[in-house]
Amino acid sequence: MTEADDPDQELADPNLEAAVFGAEVERFLTEDRIGVLLVARAREDMEAAQLELVDADPEDAKAIRAAQFKYQVAARVTGWLRDVIVDGHMARKIVEEQ
Repeated sequence: MTEADDPDQELADPNLEAAVFGAEVERFLTEDRIGVLLVARAREDMEAAQLELVDADPEDAKAIRAAQFKYQVAARVTGWLRDVIVDGHMARKIVEEQ
């Protein structure tokens, strides 16, 4: 098998790998039922946490921390996925310019 025949060789360029992976993640989050559900659930958790913060007794540090944690977990997960997509878009532009 030559280098040209190796399917893994095609994606040896880190920018191409990032572009492909970013596109896969974007497609997963927008077209796959599980991905769409994950995004929807994260948004629901963030909205619920915001309401919990608004309604929390200012003296109830435990409730405030719990709501903050709930929000932060959902925000981090969606942020990580968004970062992969953005990195993929940037990598695609680099690949197109080469």
